[in-house]
Amino acid sequence: MKTLIYSLALFTSFLLAPSCKKDDGLPSINKPQVLDTTKKVQVVNSACDTTKLINIILNNSSSVGSFEIAFSGPREYTFTFPARGGITVAVKPGTYTVRLYAPGNYANYTLNLTGSETEIGSGAVFNNVEVNPCAGPQFATIVPIDRNNP
Repeated sequence: MKTLIYSLALFTSFLLAPSCKKDDGLPSINKPQVLDTTKKVQVVNSACDTTKLINIILNNSSSVGSFEIAFSGPREYTFTFPARGGITVAVKPGTYTVRLYAPGNYANYTLNLTGSETEIGSGAVFNNVEVNPCAGPQFATIVPIDRNNP
């Protein structure tokens, strides 16, 4: 009987041996990950976030408190300058047509807008003004013309 049990075990192992492969009983080992250095990673500069509103500083040294600045483009904004000093307003990034004027006031002033030519007049229209989150400080200023030094 003992011989029969040993013979049966030997016969079974003889039949199973050809059906097994070399690595069947071993758990699979993942290959180490190799970093792909050819992929470009885009670094987002938080100062250049196009989803945030952009601060624009409005300065007025004319003592005329009715100056307005109107942005026409992706959004519409109108702000009033203080009579003296400055305030900060927020505008969505984009390309705008900007009007700088004082309703009912026809005296000439020096009108400045970041990235645009300085205008002299009672008002000005600036076309294709880029309100850009990566451009640094942006401003609009109104300065009275020095009557003693034209």
